[in-house]
Amino acid sequence: MRAIPDSVTEIERMAFADCRSLTEITIPDSVRVIGDEAFAGHKNLTVICSGSSAANKYCKQNLIKCKSPSGGLFFGLFGRRKR
Repeated sequence: MRAIPDSVTEIERMAFADCRSLTEITIPDSVRVIGDEAFAGHKNLTVICSGSSAANKYCKQNLIKCKSPSGGLFFGLFGRRKR
């Protein structure tokens, strides 16, 4: 699993696009902006983030699986699920 450092506030457009070896990444609340298609081309990516974060919003908008740090599923490929 990879983690973005807490010092990062923005993930630029297409930063991780087509990086197929990336299957799980933790994005901290410090990340306030995630550029368009930052994770384009990922079919099996799981993002770990808090429910009120920019990462959670990005996942919902882009149909990317998203989990809380405690392991509860916020959003999966088939829509919103209960925690």
